[in-house]
Amino acid sequence: MQGLMGAELKGASKDRVDPDSLLLEEAFVGFARLASEFSKINLFSALSLSDKSAPQLVTPRIAKLIFSKWTLEILTLLQNQGTTRFYDLYKTLGGVSTATLSKKLSSLEGKEVIQRLVYDTKPPTVRYALTVKGATLLGLSEPLLLYLRYHEKLEQQET
Repeated sequence: MQGLMGAELKGASKDRVDPDSLLLEEAFVGFARLASEFSKINLFSALSLSDKSAPQLVTPRIAKLIFSKWTLEILTLLQNQGTTRFYDLYKTLGGVSTATLSKKLSSLEGKEVIQRLVYDTKPPTVRYALTVKGATLLGLSEPLLLYLRYHEKLEQQET
């Protein structure tokens, strides 16, 4: 299904489309419009801009924060598992090198999305957890992830 209201499902006629799917698609479109307006209105306040010719809302640098490889996986694991040891993240992710995981965790820690907790044990125990900022970021991304999951389900039904 395309992301525009009134658009048809790929390869399907409107009379074969589930009415609930159309309602859900319209809800996603409406939510996207509201979210976009919210972002535009609050961007000026957050950046103290008086000029309405705002910079781009989404830049490649900003998009990389959440969409770069391993980021969503790490954040969702921390959300689902809570405070987690490095090795447990490494095992659960599978396919990521320890160097890459370490670099990604350091980057996320530097952006205050996760926190590194060091416990005074022998040997020292290190765990990672979401910060409030990280939990908020994940919460804000939930509608996007739900939308992607919904469309993945539609594509699977078409094949």
